Amino acid sequence: MQKSFSKILTSIFLLIFIFQLASLIFLLAVPSTSQAASVNFTPQVGVGNFEKGVPQPVGKSTEMIGEYIREIYKYALGIVGILATVVLMFGGVLWITAGGNAERITNAKSWIGASLTGLVLALTSYMILYFVNPGLVNFRVTPVTPVKENNTSGWYFSWHNPISN
Repeated sequence: MQKSFSKILTSIFLLIFIFQLASLIFLLAVPSTSQAASVNFTPQVGVGNFEKGVPQPVGKSTEMIGEYIREIYKYALGIVGILATVVLMFGGVLWITAGGNAERITNAKSWIGASLTGLVLALTSYMILYFVNPGLVNFRVTPVTPVKENNTSGWYFSWHNPISN
């Protein structure tokens, strides 16, 4: 059993490796030109200033994608807060309608405890991220500066070129 399992596992890893190698060869054999100057970012979800399905040009900066991630993060924190409130109210309704039944009261307490635990977990994770580095929750994206072209035909390169000596 142990030997057959190891053979199967080895075969799977070998097939994955061969697939990756074939994909790499395919990608190297079929190069395509980059259209980096005309990249459009089309949001699939409309949040904040971003409308769903409206393409927005990215340009040479990734700032727009950082803003989109920031909006999704704020939206997700709001959803967590709303869900915790709804679950807390559900637990309260269960407790009110328990009518003194100990089992139903225990169930209601578990719902309330779960909602408070989730809320504390979300807020604590935000506070820890903010304490470690405020940039982790603000999502300020630094602009990417283009690399300057290196002039290899100057006097320094031709004079210090070890190949020509």
